[in-house]
Amino acid sequence: MRIGQLHPADQDRIDEQMENVTEQTPDPYEHEPQRNSQLIVHGDTPMNAEVPQGVITERYLTPNELFYIRHHHPVPYLSEGDLEEFRLEVDLTLMFPDALKKRKMAEGGGDNDEEEEEALPATTAVDIVRRETTDTTTSTSCSNSVVAKLSLEQIKSLPKVELTSTLQCSGNRRGGFNGLRQTSGTPWGQGAISTASWGGARLIDVLMLAMEQVSKDDQASPDEEKKEKEKKSSSLIETLHSLQALIDNHPELQHLRFESLDGMLASIDANKGLNPFGDVIVAYEMNGEDLPRDHGYPLRVIVPGYAAVRNVKWLKKLELAEEEAEGTWQRGLNYKILPPTVLDAKEVDLNRMPGLSEECVFSGITKVENLSHTVPLPTTAFEEEIFGSMSMMPFAGSRTPLTPGETVLVKTSGWAYAGGGRNIVRVDVTGNNGKSWQTATITEGSNQPLRRAWAWVFWECEVPAIVCEDGVSVELACKGVDMAFNTQPESMGGMWNVRGLVNNSYYRVKHKVM
Repeated sequence: MRIGQLHPADQDRIDEQMENVTEQTPDPYEHEPQRNSQLIVHGDTPMNAEVPQGVITERYLTPNELFYIRHHHPVPYLSEGDLEEFRLEVDLTLMFPDALKKRKMAEGGGDNDEEEEEALPATTAVDIVRRETTDTTTSTSCSNSVVAKLSLEQIKSLPKVELTSTLQCSGNRRGGFNGLRQTSGTPWGQGAISTASWGGARLIDVLMLAMEQVSKDDQASPDEEKKEKEKKSSSLIETLHSLQALIDNHPELQHLRFESLDGMLASIDANKGLNPFGDVIVAYEMNGEDLPRDHGYPLRVIVPGYAAVRNVKWLKKLELAEEEAEGTWQRGLNYKILPPTVLDAKEVDLNRMPGLSEECVFSGITKVENLSHTVPLPTTAFEEEIFGSMSMMPFAGSRTPLTPGETVLVKTSGWAYAGGGRNIVRVDVTGNNGKSWQTATITEGSNQPLRRAWAWVFWECEVPAIVCEDGVSVELACKGVDMAFNTQPESMGGMWNVRGLVNNSYYRVKHKVM
């Protein structure tokens, strides 16, 4: 039913007002960085773009301009003035019983009558700080919080470390899931993965610096800040001692929370963040250059071996915390894997499900080429049973049709990666749907430290492959195996989830040989 009619003059006025509103409202994406035209763009507001398949393994370290991009909001824009005033906030309230009690009471918790624990003798920097009260800390404290504020110069004055780490979007290969049933999110191929050398300060050193700052009455003078550049990193013994002190004296410390300039909230477990072998850093460089704006300028946290969403870009704040971060990226559905049969998040208790953190094992095929020779005759009874008779068949450069079921030889290459620092020990490739497997040769990345393999490996393999029913193509599949002998599931059916996360089933590709 139609009620009334808008007069044309009124419609003109409305249109004019809407134009004025549009012109006067700043475009949140007007300061976006320029991107490389080779990237495959899935959306530009916000920008989500992946690396083309053929480019993924061209270089072990992904060039900054070709590194995949996954944003939730516009890229923060900082003017020169903003950069001069920028300070990384480090909330240490958990280390101060008085301040923590006041904050909990202000938030509606805590107990007025609770007796405060007696301070332990100070033996480490951590112990020294925990004896301070909010009345004696610097101006970086407020009534209910103890917060240090560190400049970029202070962070860069800390010992610099360099770390090669692979980042992968948790939704990488979501497009494959969509072939079974539609999921929610960007339909990535396999290109939401990249590797870089990150430069920055150890997270432990940043926390130690923050603790020293809040234990002083005043900010350090320029001369004192200059001396900080000569400061040596915490020794391993001191670091381990401090970590043990934290565990013993602060069992409530379970998480490290991160907040981004764009408002994103995420966290990691304290066991990872404070472990000197966890290699978590606050990065300000990427492949020897300042962090690009698309990848976190001026600071981002690098949490190697964890899902990329925990490697928070545009880092604004760190916090020692009892509980994980609030918000949809940590506690909501966005990064939680539901069972394959659950289509509605209301059917499960999300609070009882962990968010993604440490990654599992993945691999991918990026290139396949036809070899210029024919497949040799089988040398064992097993090979003959699997491949049948393979006597000298024409292949490369030949126009002779291939017969379905015949076997040809191809060379393929790709990548493999496991989270949690677990080294890749093997990559298996098949050209006959898993009846037999060839072990690939690891060409790059095999020399990473034991249990601290934070980056991918590259591999290559010659594979006998069965010609498909179409007579012109073969189908290959690969699977990675990590040092715990975790491997990839054959089918994605049991991995499907409504958010389309962590598709690590066999990577399959069809390749034309004619």
